[in-house]
Amino acid sequence: PAISEKVRNEIISENVRLSKFDSDMLGYTAHEGETISLLELALQKYTFVDIPAGTVTLKGEKDHTVEIVIRQPDNTDATVILENVNIKGSTETTFQIGQHCNTVITLKGTNTFNKEGIRVPPTSTLSLQGYGSLTVVNNRNYGVGIGASFNDPYGSISIDMVGKLPIKASGDKVIGIGGGNSEGNGIRLNKGNCRISAKGINLVAVGSS
Repeated sequence: PAISEKVRNEIISENVRLSKFDSDMLGYTAHEGETISLLELALQKYTFVDIPAGTVTLKGEKDHTVEIVIRQPDNTDATVILENVNIKGSTETTFQIGQHCNTVITLKGTNTFNKEGIRVPPTSTLSLQGYGSLTVVNNRNYGVGIGASFNDPYGSISIDMVGKLPIKASGDKVIGIGGGNSEGNGIRLNKGNCRISAKGINLVAVGSS
């Protein structure tokens, strides 16, 4: 308790930085109704979280970026509550939805996905809800904003949130929301404050390439 907030943050940041040099790929499987601290998992050197079904809450600290990938297996329905999550998929898409899935993401507080965002395969549906914000930084060539990469098909995407949804995309071929073509019910921007900025050679803000 005597440690200042500044020193505490420095200690946490250094431990998170060192944890990613571990070569083991550790996975954590969430359980129905569980609340998970992503910072604690990162410090224990977990690299991905599987959410097989049900409702799961993932909590983070917005000032600390951790390298963890969120995965939802095929043929599952899940509600994922994100609260002040700040994560980065160093070599993979940050949030990966499986085939034939129904996914609801509810936002609380300030959330950030770095490198890539949320992959929605052509057989799956995503509804983005809540009063919080989600910033997606997609700065990997052929990376995913929300949907799929530039040439790949994507599923049904519905933006039903109240908060802000800034998407920042850059690269040779980049996508904000969408992908190559929609094989689901397309994209519905029902409500929310969505702002997309893109820099590159071939760009799609919202829709199909």
